[in-house]
Amino acid sequence: MLVCVAVGYTLQMEMAAIKAGLGSMDVMENAQRGRFAMLHGVTSVIYLMQSLLGGWLVVITLKF
Repeated sequence: MLVCVAVGYTLQMEMAAIKAGLGSMDVMENAQRGRFAMLHGVTSVIYLMQSLLGGWLVVITLKF
């Protein structure tokens, strides 16, 4: 779980850097659109994994 948080934080920082580097331009109108979309997808999967693991831990804890 700690690895997911560390990787997610790193990816979020990279996404923020891409957005900050563009200034007032829209991310989807730039050449870095593919990289931003890939990072967004990866972070979404990480958050999904964290949510599922957290829910699983709650269910296991309530059973015992």
